[in-house]
Amino acid sequence: MDRVIQRLLVLQIGVTAAVALVCVIYQLRFALSALCGGGIGITATAAAALCVARTKGLSPGGLLGAQVLAELVKFGVTLGLFVVTFLAYEAVAVGPLFIAYAATLGAYGLAMLGKH
Repeated sequence: MDRVIQRLLVLQIGVTAAVALVCVIYQLRFALSALCGGGIGITATAAAALCVARTKGLSPGGLLGAQVLAELVKFGVTLGLFVVTFLAYEAVAVGPLFIAYAATLGAYGLAMLGKH
């Protein structure tokens, strides 16, 4: 796996763990919800990374197609996992869920800035 993707996933895991640790001070349910939100972001990133991992040697059009597919997969995985979370975890705390998910998006931006 590409170093940038590895760094991104490790950063997202760390951010998720940090949010969950802060949340556990208040309630275990908050921490579990944060882990779900972070897990959604991490899983979606990993799914998108798998789509673009096989792009070596592709034409510019092929690279664009792979990137578009990766974004569609990321969106689908994200949407699907949010639906599953809300259906399967009735006690989900929405605030921590979305805060941790947003933190993984922030980590994504930080990892891309550090790429250069």
